[in-house]
Amino acid sequence: MLTLSLLVCALIALARADATCPDNWSEFGGRCFHYVSVKMTWAEAEKNCQSMKANLASVHSAEENQNIQKVIKATSLNESRTWIGGTDCQMTNLWLWSDGSQFVFSEWMPGQPDNWENNEACIEINYGEEGKWNDIPCSFRRQSLCALSL
Repeated sequence: MLTLSLLVCALIALARADATCPDNWSEFGGRCFHYVSVKMTWAEAEKNCQSMKANLASVHSAEENQNIQKVIKATSLNESRTWIGGTDCQMTNLWLWSDGSQFVFSEWMPGQPDNWENNEACIEINYGEEGKWNDIPCSFRRQSLCALSL
């Protein structure tokens, strides 16, 4: 019986070990977030996140949006304009998250998204003094925030 108890404890410990964020990632709400300071296009940033078994971060609530901003500020030491995983590149004004989750929450800057010059299909966070979202050309180079589920 003692052997069985030890085995169960060991399995629980291993399961918990798998449910932690990798080094240099921050946990919030059952997901891990990682700020990437190298400036890349949106597609390059998404591919970079995928190389870490993640995606550009999707955002599902005001609380999560604020936490993401805190991760960016703590890591970059400022509130840099940063890629998150939203895009409407398939159809204008049909916003999707690169991780496949539903796009139900948004924190757009007033007047955004505006698809200026019919050329803005990707989302940056920390736009303007209020740190809201903005649509910009996907070819612009920004830092990025990756997210993976535990």
